Amino acid sequence: MPLELQLTHVWEEVLGVRPVGVRDNFFELGGHSLLAVRLLASIENRLGEKLSLATVFQGATVEHLASILRQHAKAAPQSSLVAIQPGGRKRPLFLVHPVGGHVFPYVHLARYLGPDQPCYGLQRRTRPTHADRRHGC
Repeated sequence: MPLELQLTHVWEEVLGVRPVGVRDNFFELGGHSLLAVRLLASIENRLGEKLSLATVFQGATVEHLASILRQHAKAAPQSSLVAIQPGGRKRPLFLVHPVGGHVFPYVHLARYLGPDQPCYGLQRRTRPTHADRRHGC
């Protein structure tokens, strides 16, 4: 089964929305931080691949996640800078994570500010797992 089709099925289950297209935005389909955590857990459970929460922000589409999984980006060091809404002509707004360490709460704020307002979040860096240390990550 192609990767995009597998991811599409996961998205449909997590979001309770059918059909989901490969370019549909997770947050525009009703996704939020708790569902994103559930989405990533389902991907890890079904595909055996662990992705960071930042991955969902950097491209909240099935197409983008499939590309990341194909590139084995999970082995690359993760940046603390998350592009929540990178487009726009205004000066970028940089937001520091709240108590939980993730920038998910800022997705709706960024959309409220409009497409011309670039927004970036600084999230807590995650500690490398035991497997990451074995592979030199």
